[in-house]
Amino acid sequence: MYTPFNPNKAALLEDQWHPNLQGYVLLGEQWYAALQPLL
Repeated sequence: MYTPFNPNKAALLEDQWHPNLQGYVLLGEQWYAALQPLL
């Protein structure tokens, strides 16, 4: 889950705490990859 982090946080955050669209896509892809074997 930690490997895709971008060193430029501003590229993935809408504000200081919440992901923007690109950040949500990245989170979704990572969660799906982690859960896919269990589905």
